[in-house]
Amino acid sequence: MSTRPRSGRVRTTYVFIKAHREQFRMQAMCRVLGVAPRLVAGITSAVRPVPLGIEAWQTSRVFLPPDVDGHRLRNVLTGEVVRPIDHNGEFWVLAADVFRTLPVGLLWVDRGSRVES
Repeated sequence: MSTRPRSGRVRTTYVFIKAHREQFRMQAMCRVLGVAPRLVAGITSAVRPVPLGIEAWQTSRVFLPPDVDGHRLRNVLTGEVVRPIDHNGEFWVLAADVFRTLPVGLLWVDRGSRVES
């Protein structure tokens, strides 16, 4: 699955989400999301060679697969918690939150906790 971040100044940047799925009671469940930016030359510079945080990503969003539906996410590479935002039943995270420390994210879906609306 690939999705384009919406909003913010990074309109040509794509974020790819790869989800591992396993069959459980006839329903596909997403367990881990791999998130990586593409085409970042426009948001990097000599001063900021790696696109990290709010300065680089501003309000760009990564829309999540429906089977994540509000569960808290943990970046297993950094230990940081990323909380999805629910906007009328559509869940997304800020790219700046995913790419806060590293320019890639491996997000584990915490099925034991849900984000409060």
